[in-house]
Amino acid sequence: MSNYVPRFTKKREIQRRKEAALDRLVKRGVQGPKLIHAAEAVRAARVRELQARLATIPPADGPGAARSSFIVAKIEALHALPVRAILDEFGAG
Repeated sequence: MSNYVPRFTKKREIQRRKEAALDRLVKRGVQGPKLIHAAEAVRAARVRELQARLATIPPADGPGAARSSFIVAKIEALHALPVRAILDEFGAG
């Protein structure tokens, strides 16, 4: 068994940085592929943060299973989320 205890705080910090970078681009009025790339980076960072959080939940029946299925559903929803929705969330619509 591994002595490594997974944490998701670093992933959360990276996600905040990506969101702040996208917010700066939107406030500057940047258009085109740079903005789309930043929105895709935000979506990927959100997925990675949820995957890291999922790794902290021990596989079991009961409350752990409910939490993990909720996180898996959120990951699937993020994969299906269009880039345009993320841009709208940051006011680039």
